[in-house]
Amino acid sequence: MVYGREIRLRRKNGELRDILLSAALIDFKDRKLILFQGIDITERKSAEKALREHEVMLRELAAHHDSVREGERAHIAREIHDELARR
Repeated sequence: MVYGREIRLRRKNGELRDILLSAALIDFKDRKLILFQGIDITERKSAEKALREHEVMLRELAAHHDSVREGERAHIAREIHDELARR
């Protein structure tokens, strides 16, 4: 029995497709048969990849935002320190 195995197939036109494959050996009227199911998950895999890429970009943006905020805090602290030192 094969359940939920992901494979990549190439169509006649050369296009690659991701397939979720399941297969089972069954007895039917004293005969052994193979029950086969293949589901095209190409779009799902593409969406998952795009989501991972966006998550990376979001983490990088958040890190940059934190860095800028810390820089601004340091700048304000220096200005306050310098202003108080002049008095």
